[in-house]
Amino acid sequence: MGAPHRAAPPEAIAVDTSSPNPAPNPASASRRTAIIGGVVAIIGIAAVLLILTFRPTSRDGEGEGKLFVIPAGTIVERPTIDSAIEMPTEIRFAPGEFAQISIRNDDRVAQRAGPWVIAPGQTLTERFPEPGDYFFACSVDPAESVTVVVEK
Repeated sequence: MGAPHRAAPPEAIAVDTSSPNPAPNPASASRRTAIIGGVVAIIGIAAVLLILTFRPTSRDGEGEGKLFVIPAGTIVERPTIDSAIEMPTEIRFAPGEFAQISIRNDDRVAQRAGPWVIAPGQTLTERFPEPGDYFFACSVDPAESVTVVVEK
């Protein structure tokens, strides 16, 4: 039988211990950057949706102001170009009157009311706590711009 066969000793591997951190893996860094970018984008989209969805509409028992309603099933010839309802070009509040306008969209699609676009099922509310003239320019049709006048 002969002498038992012995495995050769493993070769020595040189290890650089001068740097405590290994060189970064470019593929890992790209993936991490993409994940962080995705998370930031999702947070940004969520913030915009929250702002649009939860716009304050409470009246705090002060009064009703003026309410304009876009009815369900409203059909316009040119959506977002034609106004779904006719808005007055001047809305006036007498002294002591609760100066607030609300535009409620009961339709299933976004609709334009004068210079404002209201998402489906949403209510846009604007309060005017101080006397003065408040101008809302309509960039689609300047003839549909609205001025809110709060008298002293």
